[in-house]
Amino acid sequence: MVTAKNTEARGIKLQKILIIEDDPLSIQVIQLCLETRFPGVALVSAGSGKDGIDFARNIVFDAVILDLGLPDMDGLEVLKELRRFSRLPILIVSGRTSWDAVASGLELGADDYITKPFDYRLFLSRLEHVIRRAKTEDELNKLNRAVNQSGEVIFMTNADGVITFVNPQFEKVYGFTSDEVLG
Repeated sequence: MVTAKNTEARGIKLQKILIIEDDPLSIQVIQLCLETRFPGVALVSAGSGKDGIDFARNIVFDAVILDLGLPDMDGLEVLKELRRFSRLPILIVSGRTSWDAVASGLELGADDYITKPFDYRLFLSRLEHVIRRAKTEDELNKLNRAVNQSGEVIFMTNADGVITFVNPQFEKVYGFTSDEVLG
């Protein structure tokens, strides 16, 4: 059994999740799964695509759980709109089981897709995975900005000592472009 203590050891601590879903039973199941694994997590539920988009614009969330069958608009349209302004991890949880639906969701920017009914362990594992991946990407982007904006000369090598990266300061100091150094 995975407990809250185990999830913290894996670096997953959730504060707030947005659930865009209109079915009360599905919301209850998702809520039970999340509260069991992440006690104290705040869950914000939107019963329509428009409300979900508005919440995502105005509140900071760790992730979005998105159903595709919403009363006011198709969930894929919600996904497109969310991707216009956010890189928030999005897990689609939908009754649409066709390969076309899954592929469309992933191609439009969902981080993962799981079909209903779902196994709670699979649901939680997939959710943790998309959040962990998003946090890793965010940390790498911050590191990349710091390296590229650094006034110091920074270069990286592989295990064989071959230079694999040089930052812009390297060219200023040594006069060689990164293309010249990396070949």
